[in-house]
Amino acid sequence: MLELANEFPEQLFHVTHVSSFDGAKLLVNQNEVSWDVLPKYLQFTTDLVNTKGNFAKMNPPLRTNHDLEGLLQLFFQGKIPMLTSDHAPHTVEEKQKTVAGAPGVQELYYFALDHYLRGNISKEILMDVVHDNPKKILEKVGIQPLTRRIAVDRQAKFTLAKDKIISKCRWSLWEDFTFHGKIIGFL
Repeated sequence: MLELANEFPEQLFHVTHVSSFDGAKLLVNQNEVSWDVLPKYLQFTTDLVNTKGNFAKMNPPLRTNHDLEGLLQLFFQGKIPMLTSDHAPHTVEEKQKTVAGAPGVQELYYFALDHYLRGNISKEILMDVVHDNPKKILEKVGIQPLTRRIAVDRQAKFTLAKDKIISKCRWSLWEDFTFHGKIIGFL
């Protein structure tokens, strides 16, 4: 794919849900390929399968501590171009039958905001991974994304309690996780 991307730079080549450090190292200096990482690959490892069982099974799967630490290093350095979400709102009943995937839309912005407020990433990296770079990709394929500003209470903390999960599947790998910062509205 990398050879094709360099041969046809006018085409969009995008690798989604990069989960391994080795895969990210192949992509990090590619100018003709865009790529993304899910926040769960920057937070969880295969160890989560031991505690969450089928709920932590997804494709690509969660990886090792080595992968998580390597991906986090790239994230903190601003080398991961985009964070994206997994639109897999499988119900509890479906997950008990070993369906792969986990929700992650609601958690994406809180994850990125949390790392910004903790000082792990700059405001520029925050804007690149959740707004500027995804916007460029959408525009390249002819989609004009909606853009809105969010209002954030920087001092507040937000715990993703079960009653705060807005996904229709009503569960999250991030359940009971506390994030720094709280989105309080849209401007």
